[in-house]
Amino acid sequence: MSMYSAFKTDQTKETEGVVVDFGQFRCTVRRAGGANKAYQKAMETIVNPYRRIIQLGTMAEGKMKELMAEGYSKAIITNWEYQKESEDGLGDPTWVQGIELPDGSIGEVSPENIKAVLIDQSDIFDMIKEVADNLRNYRTDDDEAARKN
Repeated sequence: MSMYSAFKTDQTKETEGVVVDFGQFRCTVRRAGGANKAYQKAMETIVNPYRRIIQLGTMAEGKMKELMAEGYSKAIITNWEYQKESEDGLGDPTWVQGIELPDGSIGEVSPENIKAVLIDQSDIFDMIKEVADNLRNYRTDDDEAARKN
């Protein structure tokens, strides 16, 4: 395998995202980098007012997490769905757009609600960051098939 084929990604997957299934919910995650220029622009805008504090190394860890969650909610996570049981309880559950909020209610998929969940559920946030940072998740389908053989 050449160096170029080893690192080749599908730019459509990078910008539109891949579905990450957590069982009872799933979300669509764009790549943090690569062809996803929206993330770079969002983080520049979000971080700019805090640039000096970051350079000095005096920003509180909680504030940095909040800024990262804002960037992810605006430019990485594009959709969130949960499994809804059938009305009669006998049929298969269906995927419905919505996000479970910290108070247990289901809210609309919005940057504000996604940010609230990422801040409240750091393990979920860490898993999503891992997916978004891993270029293997955004490889071309041909490369995926070749690696499996």
